[in-house]
Formats: sequence, structure tokens, C-alpha cells
Amino acid sequence: MSVKGRVRIRFDETCVAARGRLLLELDEEANSGKSHFEPGVDDAYVRLFPSGLYPELRTNIGTAKIVATGLPLQIDEYLTVANADSLSLSRPVDLQAPISWQWIGNVYTESGKIPQPQISEWELRFPEAASGILRFQYRSKFDRVRVTCQHETKVLLEAFKVLPGYDEPLYDSIALEWRHVARTVYLTVKCACTRAPLKDVAVYVDGAFKGLTDASGRIALGDLRVGSHQLRLIKDGYQASDQDLIQNDELVVPE
Repeated sequence: MSVKGRVRIRFDETCVAARGRLLLELDEEANSGKSHFEPGVDDAYVRLFPSGLYPELRTNIGTAKIVATGLPLQIDEYLTVANADSLSLSRPVDLQAPISWQWIGNVYTESGKIPQPQISEWELRFPEAASGILRFQYRSKFDRVRVTCQHETKVLLEAFKVLPGYDEPLYDSIALEWRHVARTVYLTVKCACTRAPLKDVAVYVDGAFKGLTDASGRIALGDLRVGSHQLRLIKDGYQASDQDLIQNDELVVPE
């Protein structure tokens, strides 16, 4: 038997208790979409759920520190309920904020009734097994963790919290990577006065000789890491680039 969905608002007085867990995930907004980080330049930011537990943090290298707490995250999920009477959530529910849910299309139960979920921090429970697609909208809260590292390596961030009455602590971990990002770089050298391309200019990057420019003033520098590099240009009849008054002795490779 099929029934149509409907929307209800559920608050904390209707929710059931749960032990909960910890969750660490990359903070896409704070990291500007980065999934790996430049050593000694970038800090990595991680979301720690739920907010306010203040677990112990540790890393195999580098440092980790909570730098902001109680940050809101609005979540709109479509959950698959497949002949189940409970469902785990991807993030914890802020039980003090409005919550809404809606069955999409038909939902099937043995009794034919629309199952209304009991909502706890990490879980939904139904009065009986159900099958259907549930749209679940809620707010979560997290703390922001800043992780720093000066080396090209991988960092394991762990969080654990001992709760009274439980033998096993709450625990989660996430691996983060710091590595130099490289870009293939081509350089064209021109005369500062005439803007004409210059041939046979000796090009040095970070003190290393890269070769001579061709007839079009162009040279392939290969793969260079993102960031600033020292550039030195030398040609007979011209002042070296690090000796003139032109700001041409730095090469910046963009991300």
C-alpha cells in the first residue's frame, strides 16, 4: 500500500537519547575548496561534530587547535530508507533548531501508515519498518579545528572523548596532506623599452639555470611549485634583472 508524504516540525521534547559519536571532515568553505595544502603556507581547517564536546586532539606531526565553536551548518538531505526502522544521519542534529521532513512520493509500511520519525542527535527511528525516500532538513553545529604543518607530508588528526559510563571513547580521525603543488610554466622575455621579444636570454629560477629563450623570447621552465620564485635574467648588452630598477626578479606561479 502506498501513501503520500507530509511535513512535520519536530523539536527536542519528542527526541530520543543516543550516545552519539565524533565526526571530522574537511571544512570546504574555510579551505576555499582545497583538498591538499602548501607546506609552511596553508593551514588546513576541519569541521568537528558535534559542537561543544571539546575532545582531545592529537596529530602525528604539526599542531591542531579548536579556533571557533558553535558554527551552524544547514543540511538538506535525501535519505534512502530501505525496509528499515532506523537510519543513521551523516551529521548531528541541532535539536534546538527547526527540523522538517517529507516523504517523497510513496512510502511503504506494513500498516499503511505514514511513519513519523523519532529524532535523536545522530539517528532517526520509525515505529515500524519503512521503505521510501525521506527529505530531511535540519541544522547542525560544528567546531572549527585549525591544523598546521611545515613539511611536505601527511598528517593524521585524531579526536577522542571519554564519556562517563562508557568503556570505549568517542573517536574519529582524518588524514590531511601537505604537498607542493606544481604548474607547468612558460616564460616570455621582452625588452622593457621596445616590448620586442628577446632571444638568447639566460634564465635562472631559484638559482638554477633553466636555459636560453628562443627567437620568440619564450622558454619552457618545466613544473614549478605554486608560489614565489627568484628569477634572474641575463643577456649581453642588458643589465641583469637583479641589477636594474625594474621589478622583474620575482616569478609568481598562481594556484
